Amino acid sequence: MKAITSILILFLLLAGVACNEGGHEEHAGSQNYTCPMHPQIVETKPGTCPICFMDLVPVSKGGNNAGELMLSESQILLANIQTMAVQAGTSTNNTILTGRLVLDETQNELISSRAAGRVERLYIKESGQTVRKGQPLYELYSEELLTLKQEYLLALEQNRQLGAQQPRFASFLEAARKKLLLYGLTDAQIRQLVNSGNPEPTITFLAPASGVITEVAATEGQYVPEGGVLYRLGDLSTIWVEAELYPQEARDMRTGDPVQVEIQGFGRQPVAARVSFISPEFRQGSQVVVMRAQLPNPEASYLPGMQANVLVPRQSSAISLPNDAVIRGQQGSHVWVQTGEGTFQARAVELGEANFDSVAVRSGLAQGENVVISGAYLLYSEHVLKKGGEPVAGMPAAQAVELTQTPTDAFVEDNILDYSQQTPEAFKQQLNTVVQAYLSLKNALVTGNPEASSGAAASLATALNETNDGFLKDEAGTFWLEKKAFLLQHIKQNQALADIEAKRENFIYISQPLIKVVESFGAPENLFVQFCPMANNDQGAYWLSSEPEIRNPYYGDAMLRCGEVVKEL
Repeated sequence: MKAITSILILFLLLAGVACNEGGHEEHAGSQNYTCPMHPQIVETKPGTCPICFMDLVPVSKGGNNAGELMLSESQILLANIQTMAVQAGTSTNNTILTGRLVLDETQNELISSRAAGRVERLYIKESGQTVRKGQPLYELYSEELLTLKQEYLLALEQNRQLGAQQPRFASFLEAARKKLLLYGLTDAQIRQLVNSGNPEPTITFLAPASGVITEVAATEGQYVPEGGVLYRLGDLSTIWVEAELYPQEARDMRTGDPVQVEIQGFGRQPVAARVSFISPEFRQGSQVVVMRAQLPNPEASYLPGMQANVLVPRQSSAISLPNDAVIRGQQGSHVWVQTGEGTFQARAVELGEANFDSVAVRSGLAQGENVVISGAYLLYSEHVLKKGGEPVAGMPAAQAVELTQTPTDAFVEDNILDYSQQTPEAFKQQLNTVVQAYLSLKNALVTGNPEASSGAAASLATALNETNDGFLKDEAGTFWLEKKAFLLQHIKQNQALADIEAKRENFIYISQPLIKVVESFGAPENLFVQFCPMANNDQGAYWLSSEPEIRNPYYGDAMLRCGEVVKEL
């Protein structure tokens, strides 16, 4: 009996301690509640989920400080959390310039007529064809050349008959032979003349070098004077790449600087080169100067007109992190820093230049800190689930990015930047591919097929990754990179989600930045901005459609026709 009494007393004491702790926690901060199926739903009091009507459950805070998470060792292993020690030093990033391959003008050759006459035949009648040295180019009828061939045969006959007695006939023969060589005949053609003994009325002229015909300046039947232009021939053993520079870019570049050239159609196999020329004046009618580099092309694999990216390395005193380490959240860019054993804290950072693999961090980190480079997005999702908010909420934003849904009454008119006039047609074509992939994702969400939507999201990510960021400059480039990074982040999340409702909620954050992109760079085809007032917890949500008919991706068959067209692009 005494033992039972002791146990009851101990239980009451523990319950009292728990109550005291619970009261203290409630005093320190209000308890949040979330839906197990829809963790984006966070309330400050018990209730039901507005999406699935399940009872909300309390969530743990998982850390004492703002933006902090505590994970067990097994959680860290399961999430594959990996960190890297921050090292101060120089960061090398590439500035991407859009270029084009052109003929090396120092290797061009002009093919002109050696004598006045009539063009009887052109073997090459159009530009762009490759020729080899010694290949027939054209036939010419020339009375002058016909007379020279007759003089040579006469000198040959005189030398045969009188050369033994009078050596001067041998010199006459040699002089006649040199005349024919000077007028473009080859030794083989002279031998053929000797063997036949009959001068043909026309002469076939051969290509003096290998290359590509860049211009055909004559036609069959045309009379040409001595020195008249017949062809222009370009040698492809070397080729130039030319790119345009804005004044601020040209100011930092010098002749002899190393660059890497990626040529379209050859994958990411950069060719090392050096800047050989920077134009001293603006290109006519523009505010750009031309930069040029010479590329070796011994097998003539690279052809004039091919598109290329010129990667110019830039060194800056900044920390460089892998792109996957940086989260573009609602309050700006942040990373996760390990502050203790199993403890991670979000840190707002200011970003610098970015390339395919890494991004420079200008401020927000100190040397020696351990930054999460694998699993950062899982930490972000865990924080939103446990604490119901952005990890860096309330912190100074190092780089404000438009990530949340714009209020419905201001969306259509808000922050429309027009870059359509300066956007190259090639980028618009790539953007069209992105939009088509987006529309496939929208249609998959309409039908409610999780597998199809995951596949469409993967195609959308591929289309975004294949866009050439170098087509866009200055503010347009910054705007695009910001929206692209945010899109890729949420597309990656969409692929990881299994529940179709969660995918639909995620689609909100894919649609709005893409609408802004299409508004700014131009719609590749007629598109319609559509709006459902009941989506996004009755805050409303937008999407793009290629047709005016409403097919709601946020509710599917449940409310297929709910929505309206708010704008046509």
